[in-house]
Amino acid sequence: MKFIISSLLLFAIACGGCASTDKDAILRSGLADLDVGNYKAAHKAAQKILSDWSGDHAAQLLKAEAAAKAGDIKQAVNVIVHADRACKADLCTNESRHISLLLLLNSLTSNEETLKRAQEKIAALQRKIAVQQHASLVDFYTKQGQPRAAAAAFDKLMEASNGELNSDQRLFGYLLYDSVFDEKAKKLYDQLSPQQKALIQTKGPD
Repeated sequence: MKFIISSLLLFAIACGGCASTDKDAILRSGLADLDVGNYKAAHKAAQKILSDWSGDHAAQLLKAEAAAKAGDIKQAVNVIVHADRACKADLCTNESRHISLLLLLNSLTSNEETLKRAQEKIAALQRKIAVQQHASLVDFYTKQGQPRAAAAAFDKLMEASNGELNSDQRLFGYLLYDSVFDEKAKKLYDQLSPQQKALIQTKGPD
């Protein structure tokens, strides 16, 4: 079985980094041990991080891969499943690392139902990241005084979120589209609350 931990861990480190220099050093040391086949040392490094940061996905990923490469697939899967369940109980703030964990789970199990659930979770996390990215672009272009670019980014935000916007986003989208005379303003205007319509002091598009 082929494992993809090196690229996944590097991806996780690049996307998230560590909370401290010490944790970063331990993680890098553990990754180096993993690459040379010193799985016990890699496991120890992961455990050292998790003793202080129990929800650290990079350390969980290191621990899972160390177990898998040592032949303990059951432990590796348990580590990933535990990490996934913990994020369901509390909001996950490390989506990219969570995706890396689930990608590893895909490579470790042949259970069709588990694979399907993992793929759905990965897709959901990717959509969430896409929504965050497009929302950031809308904010950036708005602050830069580029309403047309902001409106184009808002188009992508609506697509990524499947049109499931909160009330503030709908109001902002209406004002943004209206400012560039985009006909999509009418559709969003129709979704505004009476209070929001009163707030913008307009009778609405013709």
